[in-house]
Amino acid sequence: SSSTSSSLSMSASSNPTPWLPSELTLELWADAADTSTITATNNIVTSWSDKSGNSNLLTASNDPSTGTLTENALNIIDLDGNDSFTNLNFTIPSSGNLQVFIVCNVTDVDNWTDSILSMNAPNNDFQIDAGANDWSGRILASNIGAPFTQSGSSTITGMNIWNASFDFDSSEYILRLNSDQLNGTIIGNYNSKLSTDMDLRIFSNRGTNQFPEGQVAEVIILEDVSDSNRQKFEGYLAHKWGLVAGLQTNHPYKTNPPTQ
Repeated sequence: SSSTSSSLSMSASSNPTPWLPSELTLELWADAADTSTITATNNIVTSWSDKSGNSNLLTASNDPSTGTLTENALNIIDLDGNDSFTNLNFTIPSSGNLQVFIVCNVTDVDNWTDSILSMNAPNNDFQIDAGANDWSGRILASNIGAPFTQSGSSTITGMNIWNASFDFDSSEYILRLNSDQLNGTIIGNYNSKLSTDMDLRIFSNRGTNQFPEGQVAEVIILEDVSDSNRQKFEGYLAHKWGLVAGLQTNHPYKTNPPTQ
């Protein structure tokens, strides 16, 4: 009987339950791989539903397309440099803590402020933008402390996991690329909380007049800024979208995705 129980336990351990973002409280979860969340006519997207349970619907501007491109055999949304998604009623936690993940590929920019994600308010807001004449990456912020993280030191290409973390408890905000602080950037001082009421924009700057060209795969926004949970999201996203090679060598989920 010992051999039977041993083989059963081995069988159970070899099929652990995958960890999913829904294990944590989320503000937004937009997943292009889940095509049931995308409303489209003739492949032109009109809206993108939120899987977080908060009904933060993203409304499409112009003509982003779905069902035309994939990443790691999963559907992604294509934006032609004049497309974006918006939610004008986005509320973030009053703690000031905020973690943003966006898996995307920027193929062209024509302005330093072309942004993959922005949150706009009368004050205390930010955007993740080009920061250069090419796609280098930067957080540009208003009235929260440091005005920006500086820009990345090189042009970033291909599909990547971007992470912006605003940790009010430690008075810092940071921009990461594939689990590591983006080369060339600094950790910004964060001493005045982000506004709670925001206009959320995907692939648009705060002024809604600068739009990069590229593809977006997944967007996740939450309050939790702990390193342990951040690494779970990075592991989940990297294995899902085929981006494991980009994770730091010592990342806890470099080899296997997180499990419950």
